Amino acid sequence: MHTLNARLLLILHAVVEPLSYSVLAERLDVHQRSVKRVADEMIDAGWLTATRQHRYLKLTINPDIKISEGGTLGDWLERNTHSEPDEGAT
Repeated sequence: MHTLNARLLLILHAVVEPLSYSVLAERLDVHQRSVKRVADEMIDAGWLTATRQHRYLKLTINPDIKISEGGTLGDWLERNTHSEPDEGAT
């Protein structure tokens, strides 16, 4: 089982279109405020970049960021994407 942070990263990695916080909350089965809090923490840490697109905030993963377990965020995504794909992604 992945943390909320990890599950959010896997969803963002699996989709192309920007998703609202409410859609992300529904997919993660948590409250919208929780998604916003985690996304804000990840933006502050440099893991995500936020860009406003119409009504949505496009969250882009920064794959070259170094992570504490070694390697980069992109390496982590590559290792974990194959083991737990997001079934709701199109």
